[in-house]
Amino acid sequence: MSNNNNSSRLTALDFTRFFAMIMMMQGHVIYELASPNTIDYSTFGWSVWNFIRGLTAPTFLFISGAVNVFANKRLEDGSLGKDIIWKRIKIAIMLLIIGYLLVFPAAKVYDLQFVSEDSWRIFFSVNILQLFSVSLLLLLTLFIVTKNNKKLGYVSLFLALLIVFASPFVHKVHWFDYLPEFFAAYLSSEHGSLFPVFPFSAYLLFGASFGVWLQSIDRNRRNEFLMKTCWKIGVPTILIGYPMMLLFNKVDVPFVDVMRVSPGFFFIRIGLVLTIISIMTYIYNLTKPLGKYYSMFGKKAIYIYVIHLMLIYGSPISVGLAKYFRSQLTLEYSILAALFVIFATLGIVYLYEHTTTKYKYPKVVFRYAVAAYLFYFFFI
Repeated sequence: MSNNNNSSRLTALDFTRFFAMIMMMQGHVIYELASPNTIDYSTFGWSVWNFIRGLTAPTFLFISGAVNVFANKRLEDGSLGKDIIWKRIKIAIMLLIIGYLLVFPAAKVYDLQFVSEDSWRIFFSVNILQLFSVSLLLLLTLFIVTKNNKKLGYVSLFLALLIVFASPFVHKVHWFDYLPEFFAAYLSSEHGSLFPVFPFSAYLLFGASFGVWLQSIDRNRRNEFLMKTCWKIGVPTILIGYPMMLLFNKVDVPFVDVMRVSPGFFFIRIGLVLTIISIMTYIYNLTKPLGKYYSMFGKKAIYIYVIHLMLIYGSPISVGLAKYFRSQLTLEYSILAALFVIFATLGIVYLYEHTTTKYKYPKVVFRYAVAAYLFYFFFI
């Protein structure tokens, strides 16, 4: 990692995103492998654990929106360079493809004709990678239509608020009566989508608006702002969100848990994300010598997401822990399994980053290996 101010100023956000990925990994492992007799959401400890699990995606999306403001450098006339535009489009398309490949409904392409309707619904359901991809394209569009980041901040904030307050009413519509399964899944949770655009894209857009604000602050004061000011915004946001949540809980939303689309609950989560950023920035300031690792892992969040899922669930040519231990482990062994997945995932990411940075050919070999793997997966 470069030591110049331009790169190091965002390491605290990378660290927060890295922390969110750690929490996501342990959450997935324990949820999948722990015995049902172990997990009891009616108890205080497990209900808190489940609530914290729900904060990982909002934290990841919010910070990704913020760091995109710094990553997308504008030209002198305020536009984005064609190289940046195409790079962002390629990343979004890659994430979309990976998201669908992880839930591919057949063993081979030839078997698609035998896939059941229920399997197709699972395939089209929107998970975090699909949502992230579409949200990145939406944010890129806002970058293109605005000519400076100040306007981007206002437009992102307005659109985020619109998505948040429209969410309960959007989810009242039976979209599958009007749209094909692929498109309706982005608007409704009725067929199993975990991360529909309403309201989850708003986390990334709020993050972009926050990133514009952060960019306007002197770079030498940004860490201080993150540590001392974010929680002062976050706590009142939580307090505002609670009565709003009680109000919107009265709205009848037939196809999804009203809490998932409640504007009040959304603002409680945003307030908690801002508070988490303050806490993580404080911890980062105490552990700055490890900053290059925080930055590396924070920027490789998508790698972490895909690798840990393969370790848990397996892949078309390999098996994962869930094949042997799904819903079977005690809490102690579930924690050990979580530690194994976390360290194995981070180890693989570190080795990849180290070898591809130090040597020229491993990255090329990796790309051909992925291409060969996909060809084998689809056709052999």
